[in-house]
Amino acid sequence: MKKVKTAAALLCSACLVLSGTAVPTMADSVKVVTLGADLTQDQKNTMMKYFNVDSNQVQILTITNQDERDHLSAYVPLEQIGTRTVSCAYVKPTQSGGIKVRTANLNWVTCNMIATSLSTSGVKNCEVVAACPFEVSGTGALTGIQMAYETATGEQLDSTKKELATEEMVVTGNLADEVGKNDATTVMNNSKIQVIKDNVQNVDDIYNIVVNVAQQNNVNLDSDQINKIVELLKQIAQQEYNYDDVKATLEQVEQNTSGDNDELGDIDDEEDDTVNAGDPADGDDILNNVDNSALGGDIVESSTENPSLEEDSGLIEDDGDDQSDGDLSETEEPQEPDGDETTDDSTLGNTDEGDTDSDEGTDDTENDTTSDELDTSALTEDQKTMFDKAENFCKGEYEGDTTALTTAMEDETATASVTLDAENGATLAKNVEKAYLKILTEGTASYQADGTEIYMSTELNMVDKSMKEIFGLSADAQASPELGELSDDDRQTLYNETMKFFEKLYGESTETYDTTDADSTETAARKMQNNQGIMQISENKDGSAKVLFRIRKAEMADVDEIMAVMHEAKNDKEHPDWFVSDDEEYVRTHIEEQGFVIVAQTADGSVAGFFIIKYPENREDNLGTYLDFDEEQLSHVAVMDSAVVCCAYRGNGLQGHMLEEAERLLDTDQYYYLMCTIHPDNQFSRHNMEIHGYEVKRTALCYGGLPRCILLKDLTESGKSPAQVVKSSKQ
Repeated sequence: MKKVKTAAALLCSACLVLSGTAVPTMADSVKVVTLGADLTQDQKNTMMKYFNVDSNQVQILTITNQDERDHLSAYVPLEQIGTRTVSCAYVKPTQSGGIKVRTANLNWVTCNMIATSLSTSGVKNCEVVAACPFEVSGTGALTGIQMAYETATGEQLDSTKKELATEEMVVTGNLADEVGKNDATTVMNNSKIQVIKDNVQNVDDIYNIVVNVAQQNNVNLDSDQINKIVELLKQIAQQEYNYDDVKATLEQVEQNTSGDNDELGDIDDEEDDTVNAGDPADGDDILNNVDNSALGGDIVESSTENPSLEEDSGLIEDDGDDQSDGDLSETEEPQEPDGDETTDDSTLGNTDEGDTDSDEGTDDTENDTTSDELDTSALTEDQKTMFDKAENFCKGEYEGDTTALTTAMEDETATASVTLDAENGATLAKNVEKAYLKILTEGTASYQADGTEIYMSTELNMVDKSMKEIFGLSADAQASPELGELSDDDRQTLYNETMKFFEKLYGESTETYDTTDADSTETAARKMQNNQGIMQISENKDGSAKVLFRIRKAEMADVDEIMAVMHEAKNDKEHPDWFVSDDEEYVRTHIEEQGFVIVAQTADGSVAGFFIIKYPENREDNLGTYLDFDEEQLSHVAVMDSAVVCCAYRGNGLQGHMLEEAERLLDTDQYYYLMCTIHPDNQFSRHNMEIHGYEVKRTALCYGGLPRCILLKDLTESGKSPAQVVKSSKQ
């Protein structure tokens, strides 16, 4: 399972809330600590101990999940941002030396990723420590760092550069999933050096730089990966950075990732000239003044000033056969410090209050060291309730406790489907509970959709993938040892029953229903289906509620609401050139004759979004003309013309679900060249189309001179029938 790795970039009003005046330049206010709002107080105390500071020595900011959403939502689907913020940072602006970064317990984001991205945001010199009391991906780290820097300096960073820094982290992170963290950082950073240093503006020249850097470092990139880097660097080039401002940072990162410590002898090695430099009481070097004992023994670390930390902690991938391409599905569960803390928050899912077996040679299931108790103190009340129900189910289904099972399923007739012996049942229960606790604790920020999802809830899709791994049903996965004596059918049955419970827990189902029963209004809404699409169930974008959607073909009665959604998109002030609106007549024409329209309808009947499908035939607006299609080919083009989701309902995957329903209703015997256009900067929509099989074929000026990527899904290429291709892409 691949996971998307994201960062943060757009500061809203948080600093205004903190202070209405410029931050004083006294020593106590120069340094700023940010703490994740969803940490417990004991966990926050742990972080202050790790940073080795008292609250009277620094200014403290609390970073909320809304802060991360404000920074990330322009680039990352909301369901992937999650609902919890736990990353922390300690930031001290300096006068020289570039950007120096240390990380602890961030198992995807590295110090070099943060440093080079932070330079793009406009930061020139500072020291940064980014950490968490337990292991997390660190995808939200940039949010707190940027906010801390702005507060410490009393100056706002340029908004465009902050956005580019976010995009850089996203692009680098996605690339890291495929080629590894070190190689991804090398290509991005070293290409950026040449673009900024030589003030390269020409896109073709930038393209050649990226290709040459990749080749020089033996990194294999496909055309799509190259184009994403080029597009980002083109935007960076337009900002006209002064190379002297970023030189120390970028060249240090280059040195770190290349491993050549002798190549860059001209990097400034002068002593850091900080505010109040030389004052030992001030803790001059915050990177080397941390208290590692606060976080316990096994810490994942990285440092721009000590590259060996990454190798020592296993953060840098081997080049051997065990390369995992950045897949974090086998990382350890989040652990808190096992040092001298007096809190009960000692670990998450892996502690034993008694004498423990110190053998570290356990397999990934950690059966031998799993405790009887799983620490849920970091969960919210709602999450704790859900986890308690999961514990009851596991105790009932795997360990044979009928009372616990009937309670979990809310069904007096529920019985265990497969008989396990006591030891194996208890082990399986603990492994499933650990996997679910890990998902609840870490959130969904690092999850990357791969097109195989069958649920609306990101959490539930993560559960599904974890269960398939545990029961040995995913590709190349072996069942947990306690299931070794079971038949394939029994493992499948246990998986089915397990997912039936979690579907009930999340209010979703992959089953289809008719609406002829006499259920209550709520039940009927959940089961509503006709030949034009099933009622979809998802979390609202802020994670606070459940929202029901019915994906169906539009009717004339929907036109007014479609136009209201159209008007909202037209008035988007942030991205006015991303969308070209249509008039009412255009919508009516495509409902009646020249195509059809899909709508996402809420349970109360309102339209949450729409998707226009156009049959252009041989008219001049046929996108096939951009690909030099002949007349015969043009007659088989269907255009995925316009897709809009109301702001209130974004983050629920509606664009993808409407696309899937459109393809299901499409006459693929007639239309098998499916095309669309997307603004080059609209990464979310582009990703949405790409995971459904659409490929960028070229970039051109469309709609009166607006830049657009031209995408094509050719249903004839695979040798399968068009209908088979559509079905396969949905699965």
